[in-house]
Amino acid sequence: MTLQKTLAVYLGSSGHTRPVYREAAETFGRLIAENGYDLVYGGMDAGLMGLLAGGAIKAGGKVTGIVPRKL
Repeated sequence: MTLQKTLAVYLGSSGHTRPVYREAAETFGRLIAENGYDLVYGGMDAGLMGLLAGGAIKAGGKVTGIVPRKL
């Protein structure tokens, strides 16, 4: 039996954040993928969430976005 490693991360989708947070989000996404984890995140392609997912995707990771119907 293989254990699936998945992390759920939710961040802001606003584009109004300091560069240090944008860099950290993209780096974290890359590290998630490089260490063999799948990412489940807030589903937006904007702000920190978009950077996080983009970092994981660029590193070849599996990414699943979840967006509630009410949003």
